[in-house]
Formats: sequence, structure tokens, C-alpha cells
Amino acid sequence: MTPPPGAADIHPRPESDARPTPPTDPATRGLTRIAPNVVERVAAYACRGTQGVASERAGAELSKVPPVRAQADVMGSHVHLAVRLPVDYPQPIVGVAAAARQEVSETVRRLCGLHVDSVDIEAIPVNRTRRVRVR
Repeated sequence: MTPPPGAADIHPRPESDARPTPPTDPATRGLTRIAPNVVERVAAYACRGTQGVASERAGAELSKVPPVRAQADVMGSHVHLAVRLPVDYPQPIVGVAAAARQEVSETVRRLCGLHVDSVDIEAIPVNRTRRVRVR
């Protein structure tokens, strides 16, 4: 059975001497930009798992725990972060801040591929054991 006229034009046969194009180097393909709000969310996520950081999920007093906030300044492949961190009382603030700083640096480097120049931390103490007397 012979194909109808023009059938070869619809489904052209691959040429035997056609070579696949070699893969290009990833660095020459283009530019990837990571928005500052993405870096901010990654930094806030990293802080939530740090020992001593007040969790929004622990206990029934959810409204008393301020959320973790982060602000990022991205300059090329470098980033400067400022993090506002609720710390459970009586945890040592310096120790919690150092652990959070380390966790944020590693997580942002691993997930975003950015070099973290500095992480400024503002600690907010959260005392859940304090009871307010009502008169």
C-alpha cells in the first residue's frame, strides 16, 4: 500500500545525519532572580524550627505570640537579613539568637543559593507563664 500524495510532507522522516544539540552550560542559559519576599519567607521558616523560638502553635494562647518576621536586602548573590524573633521566656536570648542566625544562614544558602552576609536579630521575649490578675 502506497501512502497518499503529500503524506510525506505531513510526517517527515528524521534525517539520519541530524545530531542532537549539545547541552549548554547552566551559567550561560540566563539569569535567575530570587525575589526578596521569597528569601524573607525562607528565613522565617528556618527560624520557626529553632529551639527556644516561641511557636505560634504551642498552647491555646496563640494571640500572645507575635509571628516571626524577616526583611531581606538582596544584592546579586548576597543577602542581608533582619529578623524579628519571639523568644520563649526564660530561654537565653543570646543562645537562641545565635542558633537562629546559624539556621537562617544555612537554610537560605541551601534553598536559595544566596550568600548570607549578615543576619540582624531583634528578640521579643514571650512569657506564657505570667498570669494577669483581674480585679
